[in-house]
Amino acid sequence: MESISSVNSTYASTFDIDNAGKLYPIIDPKKRTSLFSLSLTMKEKVNDKILERALLETLTRFPVFNVKLRKNFFWHYFVSNDKSPVITQGELSDNLFIDKKLNNEFLFKVIYSENKISLIIFHALTDGAGAMVFVKALMNEYIKILGKNVFQTESIPKHKEKADQIFEGEDSFKKFYKNWKNGMKTKSKAYHFNGLREDSRRVNITVGTMKVEDLLKVTREKDVTVTTYLTALYIYVLQNLQLSENRRRLRPIRIQVPINLRTIYPSKTLRNFSSYVIPELKTNRGEYSFSEIIDEVHHFFKLEINKRKLTAQFSDNVRMENNPVIRRLPLFIKKPITLYISYQLGQKCQSGTLSNIGKVELPEYMTEYINKYEAILVPGKMTHSSCALASYNNEIHIAFSRTIKESTLESMFFSELIKNGINTKIEVF
Repeated sequence: MESISSVNSTYASTFDIDNAGKLYPIIDPKKRTSLFSLSLTMKEKVNDKILERALLETLTRFPVFNVKLRKNFFWHYFVSNDKSPVITQGELSDNLFIDKKLNNEFLFKVIYSENKISLIIFHALTDGAGAMVFVKALMNEYIKILGKNVFQTESIPKHKEKADQIFEGEDSFKKFYKNWKNGMKTKSKAYHFNGLREDSRRVNITVGTMKVEDLLKVTREKDVTVTTYLTALYIYVLQNLQLSENRRRLRPIRIQVPINLRTIYPSKTLRNFSSYVIPELKTNRGEYSFSEIIDEVHHFFKLEINKRKLTAQFSDNVRMENNPVIRRLPLFIKKPITLYISYQLGQKCQSGTLSNIGKVELPEYMTEYINKYEAILVPGKMTHSSCALASYNNEIHIAFSRTIKESTLESMFFSELIKNGINTKIEVF
């Protein structure tokens, strides 16, 4: 088995962080909120020794994951990490953080419990699509070391194949940059559902599982996509929560919905390459029915999710990074500016996030060992809750995560699904 240090000697030892990733070390230096997780429930008990071997073997194939964070006078950047990755036993709810020292400075960590394996990723490293490639390769190696038969497929990079850093490590934001201006517009403060903060680092997780066909039956009746329907339901529940608080001033409700730009551009990058759209409900125009909100979200997505608008949006960010004045600013000046912009354009303006990583397709031999596939988003400091969903093996798993004690939001969300005829199994972690 190759060592990490010998593999790293083959590749560049320093990596620039991609355009989107540069934000996260500044706004979340302790790696508490800019995290997400991909979790697999196995059909057999997890073998921790084999999992550890599989992780080390997999990492030798992915130099873009085998990094640690450093900073110079101007920017944060990645350098190759010569230490060995560690795996941790524990429950996901209590481990959605990354401790620099305990984790040997890696920007991801792998935890396991009785029959569950979870990859937790700091968003500076990659997005959901990039993480899915790594998880598939990890599971492929794990099954192989177990002594089972594995078969090479296009969706899983060959283990012994040299990583193509030109494509896997590229900053696709810069590659597909256009000199198109979108304009960064500040917005008013959005509604945030508040509650009692959870103790310490704990993140409460509630997962609703339903048959794909049951959900599709309802969305087809409405002639909308699953993402449209669930985003509208999220907004509808937040509207009802705000109305129940009898506020004198109603705030708009906005949900951030990430968009995988690899579906628009021919990119093979394993780094961040996602943008987002933010549908909004203007609550000062009276109470909306669920059907009305579905229409609002549907038409918003039709208007906003297109190549030209999304390109103009991320091109604004690239243009800002490339600005000669900003490039010359020292990091200690960039930091407060970035924090202010992040607050004004991000945290303050959003009520929550809904991320649909879509249908998870694994090789047939792999499905014999994996029972469930879930995605988890760690909530931001102001939104307190996030929603992520993944479809696997004819089931959809919708996971709400929250950093407050109250479970009102997700209870109302899943109650509405059940009321609309979608049989849903609820699990709380």
